[in-house]
Amino acid sequence: MFEINTVEEFKEKIVEGFVLVYFYTTWCGPCKMITQDIKELSKEIDDIKFIQVNADQFLDITKLCEVSTIPTLLFMKDGKNIEKKAGFTPKQEIQEFIEASKLASQMEAEEEVLEKDALN
Repeated sequence: MFEINTVEEFKEKIVEGFVLVYFYTTWCGPCKMITQDIKELSKEIDDIKFIQVNADQFLDITKLCEVSTIPTLLFMKDGKNIEKKAGFTPKQEIQEFIEASKLASQMEAEEEVLEKDALN
């Protein structure tokens, strides 16, 4: 899992592919409970970039991503928000969230192709 240190780093990391953004703070109890699970998942799942953003340090990123609850998981594809999950989430539910988000992204891409084909 990659810890974001600058806004530029965040922009570089999210621009391409699947990304799970984990918003946390150092004082958040539920964050402390799920951080290890997210780190484990980042080692188990190869096709997704896992990044973490300290919401206290990067308020501009937090606001940009419309995060109001900590912890929050934001699933993105090619810089676009796909799904968001706020609050404490057990590891199994995080895995399910990732799979559902990937599926939603794929379905959205297929719908776009069908719409383009219908216009031609």
